Amino acid sequence: MKYLPLFLAALTLATTLQAEEQDSSFEITPFIGYRFGGSFDDTLADTGVDVDEDLSYGLVFAWDYDPKRQGELLLSHFEGATLNGNGTVSSIGDIAITYLHIGGNVPLSDGNFKNYISGGLGLSHFSPKNEIYANETKFSLNVGFNSRYYFTDNISWYGGVRAYATFFNSDSALFCNGGNCNIFISSDLWIQSELTTGIGFKF
Repeated sequence: MKYLPLFLAALTLATTLQAEEQDSSFEITPFIGYRFGGSFDDTLADTGVDVDEDLSYGLVFAWDYDPKRQGELLLSHFEGATLNGNGTVSSIGDIAITYLHIGGNVPLSDGNFKNYISGGLGLSHFSPKNEIYANETKFSLNVGFNSRYYFTDNISWYGGVRAYATFFNSDSALFCNGGNCNIFISSDLWIQSELTTGIGFKF
């Protein structure tokens, strides 16, 4: 797990260098979004623990991998999510959930208005605001459908929808303080979804 960020950085560098060799363009897109929270099944309390939906924000860095595909580095941050469920989770307070993924997209259309199928692999990071509880970092992936409308050759509107899937080991314990943990889950996969919109700058 500790070597995955280094692997992602190396993969990003390698694909970026390939893009430079092809004299290709780069695109930076800051965005805002709305993240739908998701739910954990707490096996200890035999109840669901919901994560509130709220605003998110992030950045997409894309580069031409070849004439028909783009590489993509995605950072999406969700601040201030509240856990709702059994009485023990109230002590955790808000949590921040961040995704860092590397992947790519494939265009489905040409012209000024373009649609893309996107996907990526990387990490999910869960960070409770109450610092006595441990952070959690897990492997995850995303798939999405995105669109761009180019006002000019260098400026575009960006919008889309993504689903994020985070992988957990069965019988995982989350948000622990020493040996005391607040959520015990048995599922292997946790899902969130997100609507986004932003402005892209191509250079």
